[in-house]
Amino acid sequence: MASNLILMESIHVPKVENVKLLDRLNPKGSPVGTLYLTTSHLIFIEENAKKELWVLHMLMNYIDKPFLTTSGSTLRIICNNFQCITFVIQRDKDAHDVYQSLVELSRPKDVTGLYCFSHNPKGEMRQSTGWHFHDTRAEFQRQGVPNENWSVCTLNSEYRLCPTYPQYLFVPSCASPDVVEGSAKFRSKARLPVLTYLHKNGASMIRCVSYSFIDMKGMQNKKT
Repeated sequence: MASNLILMESIHVPKVENVKLLDRLNPKGSPVGTLYLTTSHLIFIEENAKKELWVLHMLMNYIDKPFLTTSGSTLRIICNNFQCITFVIQRDKDAHDVYQSLVELSRPKDVTGLYCFSHNPKGEMRQSTGWHFHDTRAEFQRQGVPNENWSVCTLNSEYRLCPTYPQYLFVPSCASPDVVEGSAKFRSKARLPVLTYLHKNGASMIRCVSYSFIDMKGMQNKKT
């Protein structure tokens, strides 16, 4: 709830009427409607309610500072999904209030200010719920690992070996800790090949998400 209040303080103007959503392909047919600012989305609703546009704040990559034109102040938003949205707002003050609100809402100073942290579950649901839906060790135990061929490696128990990998890695039993560390240093972002699936017939699937650092002549620069 506290994070939601922080976001509410960033909304300098909750609603602006007579806003034009610029259609560059058909400027004369650009719809006019009302712009709403919430803690999570920027919402444009056409006057006849035929069209609605919802833009998530966290999708906004760049927001142009409003500039005056003959028809009003133009506000352009470029999103991470390559969507480019342009609004024409009649009052310059309203345009700057919307601009300042979007800048603050799309770039929160603290991660706890994000909308997802404002969710206040009721009942027995706790904040930790969701982190335990998938238990890596339990899943590999179901597959019969560890065994004589595969063992669990705890070098990443504090995410120091590879921050983007799970705490527990499953590697060949013959691989010593030094070999595992050396393999991680050889890989981009320390993403070394590890066991991802073991079939009951003994067939294994080993994967990593990286490129080899060796790329001098392309001899060993293969995506794995």
